[in-house]
Amino acid sequence: MSPDKAKHTPVVEAAGGTLSGAVLDSWLVAIKQQRPSPVVANELVSAWINSALVIDAIRHNGQLTDSVTIDSVILPDAERGIAAQYFATRAAARPAVTDAQVDSLINLDRVRVFQQILFRAPPHVDSAQAATIVGHARLALTRLRGGADFSSLVKSMSEDSASRANGGYIPPLSRNLIPQQFSTIWTLRPNDFSLIVQSPIGLHIFRRANRDESKPMLRAWLAPILARHADSLFVDSLARAHHIAIAPGARVEVRSIAHEPVVAAAGAPLVTWDGGSLTPAEVRSAMLMLQPAERVVLTDASDSTITQFLKGLARERITIASISTTPIPTPEARRTLVPAYQQIMDSMKAAFARLPATGSAADAATMLMDSVVAQRARYFPLPGALGTILRSRSPVKVNQTALNGVIAGAAVEWQQVHKNDSTPSRTPTRPAKPAAGRNPSN
Repeated sequence: MSPDKAKHTPVVEAAGGTLSGAVLDSWLVAIKQQRPSPVVANELVSAWINSALVIDAIRHNGQLTDSVTIDSVILPDAERGIAAQYFATRAAARPAVTDAQVDSLINLDRVRVFQQILFRAPPHVDSAQAATIVGHARLALTRLRGGADFSSLVKSMSEDSASRANGGYIPPLSRNLIPQQFSTIWTLRPNDFSLIVQSPIGLHIFRRANRDESKPMLRAWLAPILARHADSLFVDSLARAHHIAIAPGARVEVRSIAHEPVVAAAGAPLVTWDGGSLTPAEVRSAMLMLQPAERVVLTDASDSTITQFLKGLARERITIASISTTPIPTPEARRTLVPAYQQIMDSMKAAFARLPATGSAADAATMLMDSVVAQRARYFPLPGALGTILRSRSPVKVNQTALNGVIAGAAVEWQQVHKNDSTPSRTPTRPAKPAAGRNPSN
């Protein structure tokens, strides 16, 4: 479809109305920071669909706060909570990190410990303030060169309360995690300190900790890494014992489901294992828990990426079934999650009440998104699995051909409109792979 024709074609139908190609085009062109792309377009389409459906449900007193709906909405978060609690308990019961493990990490020399003294510089600092800040940093450097104790200067001069409370020590860093402006500190030898280094928040002086000083922080840093590794081995063993199998046509079906409006036809399970399976509807529900950008990746992902995604979902199901002996959500999860859900719904109702009551919920969603794109209003992401529930209750149609035409036309328009902008734009980068299910061991 040509861009001109796409502008005059409804791209989405939901909640008694449509989103026109012209309106979507205007949003794509208006967003200065991002070039029009399938990722940006799908984010806007998904946000419009979710807004239209929730506004429609609120206006027509749809079931949003009954116990059955609430349990369905909070179920994913409740499951994550169960998994997090289980693995936290496992981690607490693990043996302490040994001296040999810490020594081995130090000998590898891939992770180092540093101290810092920070002199904060507020945004738009004037020349007099800048001179004062530089003077304080130079005084500290002079004292260090004269033999002053670094830790003592941290206490008396550093303006970073978080690291100052820890003697100036910052969390251990590998070389690839050191910001570019601090890259020279990796060359420091133990006990050496740096020159003054500037960053967006101020001026820094760093010191590399020696072996003995590094041990306590490296021990604390290593403990959760060893725990995650042990948890990963545990989950792997569960998966192997249950013999996960991907159906022959599953990868093609996943690509199809991933397109907006994320619809799955009834059919045979896409994944099976000893004692369980994942139907197309269950895979669809998992997809709707992903960010729109992640779903876009799945529309043309490789077989290996989709296999990883499906196996990740299966591993989740297997793990939850293995570690939970009570129905989910538990009473404890309800006590935690239900008030938060109700508060979100109250905020949505209050915000949507300010929209004109005339016209369809789709029209109201368009007005809302106009304001969101113009940064005059806040977008409300739907909590938990509410998006899945609403899409299951109301028909939604997306004209993919028209959507592609709008994206193509908007890309040309955007280039013309923003050719003289001083602020650099960015083209959204697709993730290398979508979230392959939420690994319960993370």
